[in-house]
Amino acid sequence: MLTSHQGLWCFCNIQLYTYGMRRLLAKLLTVLLVCSFTSGALAQQPVEVPVIPAIPEGEDHHVYLPKGQPAPYDGFLFDGPTATRWGNWLLLWKDRYRIDMSREREVCSIHVRLEQDRLKIEQQRSSEVLSQYKEQLNLERKKNDRPWYQSFEFGVGVGAVATIGLVVATGYALHGLR
Repeated sequence: MLTSHQGLWCFCNIQLYTYGMRRLLAKLLTVLLVCSFTSGALAQQPVEVPVIPAIPEGEDHHVYLPKGQPAPYDGFLFDGPTATRWGNWLLLWKDRYRIDMSREREVCSIHVRLEQDRLKIEQQRSSEVLSQYKEQLNLERKKNDRPWYQSFEFGVGVGAVATIGLVVATGYALHGLR
């Protein structure tokens, strides 16, 4: 049978235990909630890069045309579909270049922001460490800062003067006994 004092003690322990568990559970849920919202923000959506299509489709045919043939210059002779493909490719390449460059600029800006955030974190961390070191240094200085009369040098000086004084006093005392 529990006395009222023992019952109160058990009730208080249960209350403290459940209070501690509630705090632990609240902290754990807070961390999980923050992680669930931030993980989506960290993911980068893939960007689909358009492929420049071959218009019209088919294989490229190049024929070398030496000087002296019906054409007045050295160069290559393309058939009609090959010339069209190359012309379309040159026209579409500007758009592809613009898309690629904007994507690369976006990726680079994300990397720059990431490095800036890392720099800020490192600066905060180093300033915290520096302030802790300064605080420890001040505490060590206070601990080692003693009054002049408690210093080692003062003790040695007092000991030397006292020893010399005792030797002189003993010498006078012995000289007076003769």
